[in-house]
Amino acid sequence: MNRAPGTLAAAEAARLRAAPLAGGGWPPGALLSGELPVLPGWHALRQRRVLPADRWELAASTLLGWRMHLGAGVGVRTDADPLDVGTVAVLRIGPLTAPVRVLAVERTADRVGFSYGTLPGHPEAGEEAFVLERGPQGCTATVVALSRPASWLTRAGGPVARAAQRVAARRYLRVLTGRG
Repeated sequence: MNRAPGTLAAAEAARLRAAPLAGGGWPPGALLSGELPVLPGWHALRQRRVLPADRWELAASTLLGWRMHLGAGVGVRTDADPLDVGTVAVLRIGPLTAPVRVLAVERTADRVGFSYGTLPGHPEAGEEAFVLERGPQGCTATVVALSRPASWLTRAGGPVARAAQRVAARRYLRVLTGRG
């Protein structure tokens, strides 16, 4: 994946950094731990795939450089590449834009990942985390999300909006595992 994310204008990045999170009743960045709180009215998603061990370094740089999103067909404009805590981005899926702020980043020898929270204007309210883990049983790539509709479109979309979220998670995992 050689594509690079686009750059956000300084004024737009500053506006997004100052915007309130559209999350819920959990500490921002908590989904990076892999734990999903059970909250009424919130949809939980968790998908995991085996990651070939020889893809660890490539998957880590793909993840932290927004290339997972780009490889899955999601447009990205951001103020930082690679990402870090506080990085803001506007994701584009077809005609929809989805502003986000990176809440937590982890970089250790056996665990790499980040989570972002949604900002006003995102079709969903919540948080999503992307994690690579390496252990005695092998390597895995995981997508975890906790969300609820934040716009009339996703409320009206109901099951279709949830299916789109599952499809996006599968695409992200295919990119990370080298199957996409």
